[in-house]
Amino acid sequence: MRAIDMEEAAIVSRWPVWARLLWWVLTSEVWALRRGRTVLALYGIKSMEEHQEGLGCIWQLATYDAGLDWNKPHIYAASAAFVEDCQRRFPVLGNAVYAKNTRALRFVKRLGFIVQPAMVVHGALFHPIARSACVDSSRG
Repeated sequence: MRAIDMEEAAIVSRWPVWARLLWWVLTSEVWALRRGRTVLALYGIKSMEEHQEGLGCIWQLATYDAGLDWNKPHIYAASAAFVEDCQRRFPVLGNAVYAKNTRALRFVKRLGFIVQPAMVVHGALFHPIARSACVDSSRG
């Protein structure tokens, strides 16, 4: 897992990071993107319909290998397909991205998410992100 993702997970969790990640994996639908035997990323979607009808909390954790030049096109293609699949099931997708994670912020914008102004969560800045089914998802 990338250091920035670990830092983000540590901020939002009052539990040890490994426990928070395990909880999300156990309570979400999770997929792994691999290239050969190497895991590049984990993707997940969790229904949040108890808070808002049609809302899904989407997330991704990347490894250092995901950022290597030869893996970037695979990561984007798989991420875009995953987002489209989730969007068919949940009209609204959302989450928040750690403000220091500038690569992730650029990435979610490229995937068609709207990035809102940062807000403070446990003393750190996070940008809420959202994407609705009516957003043009043909960006590339």
